[in-house]
Amino acid sequence: MTALAILVKFTIPDGAMDKFMEAAHHDAKHSMQDEPGCQQFRILVPDDEPNCVYFFEVYDDQAALDEHRKQPHYAVYSKVAEEIGVTRERVGLTLMNP
Repeated sequence: MTALAILVKFTIPDGAMDKFMEAAHHDAKHSMQDEPGCQQFRILVPDDEPNCVYFFEVYDDQAALDEHRKQPHYAVYSKVAEEIGVTRERVGLTLMNP
C-alpha cells in the first residue's frame, strides 16, 4: 500500500505565531497518539521565513486523512487557524519509500 502524504505551507499573521504553534502542537501530538492511520505529523519552521510554518503529514490512505479531519484535536487547530487568519497552500504527495 502506498501512503498518502501532504505538505501544507501556512503564512501566519504578525503576532499570532505563538497561538498558532500551540494549536499546531496539540493537533500533531493527538494525531500521532490517537489516530492509527497517521504515520507522521511534523511541524517545520524555515530558517528564512519568520511567519511561515509547514506541516508534513503521512497517512495510511485517503480514508485515514478523512478521519483525521473529523477528530476533536483537528477542530481545535482549525478554529484557531481560522480565528487568526492564516493562509495555506496544500500540496498532495505520494510517499514513494517506506
